Amino acid sequence: REQVIDLKDISFINIAKNKKIMNMTLKAAVAEFERQYIDDVLEIYGGNRTIVAKKLGIHRNTLLGKTKGMNIK
Repeated sequence: REQVIDLKDISFINIAKNKKIMNMTLKAAVAEFERQYIDDVLEIYGGNRTIVAKKLGIHRNTLLGKTKGMNIK
């Protein structure tokens, strides 16, 4: 629920070595990071979107819209 994402929050994502992201514009890389982050957090919490939305500090409907737009199941 913090306003800042800390390294401990993303330690399970190895972005620095992701060649796909390294060859993107900043906007595309941020979008890919967001997709990966949401997908990973959903996996950690067994796909429970209510819990994940709370953990991410966003409304459940916002999460649903994001996952739909990102084709995350």
